[in-house]
Amino acid sequence: MLFLEKVRQSNIACQNGDFATAVQLYTDALLLDPTNHILYSNRSAARLKQGQFLLALQDATKARELCPNWPKANFRQGVALQCLGRYAEALAAFSAGLAQDPNSKQLLSGLIEASVKSPLRSALEPTFEQLKNMNLDQSPFVVISV
Repeated sequence: MLFLEKVRQSNIACQNGDFATAVQLYTDALLLDPTNHILYSNRSAARLKQGQFLLALQDATKARELCPNWPKANFRQGVALQCLGRYAEALAAFSAGLAQDPNSKQLLSGLIEASVKSPLRSALEPTFEQLKNMNLDQSPFVVISV
């Protein structure tokens, strides 16, 4: 009962933008269930919102270790890596997630954003042009900009 209340409160804190409280509540809940990959993923998201990118990466990595076939963990890991400027690793994380869920618009968007920001952008320019020619750059899920 205490566990469910902590999770409920942490989700409410996140929805209200109180990420410091959410992180504390997720941490409390993880003490009660240390193998809950979803809590690590959620705490990773809250830490990203706080700008704690390295801690967010650690949580995303733990979520991925606990549930290797869960694409959301790859997404969280990719976002944290991208925020740390580690674009090649972010591309790998997004790609691994897409291998598990090829239809994920969230993972595809992350992959494209990391590609655009990466030093590989010039090598990927023909791919971006092809996306534009296919009008896929107009998708709300795919943002191709400098």
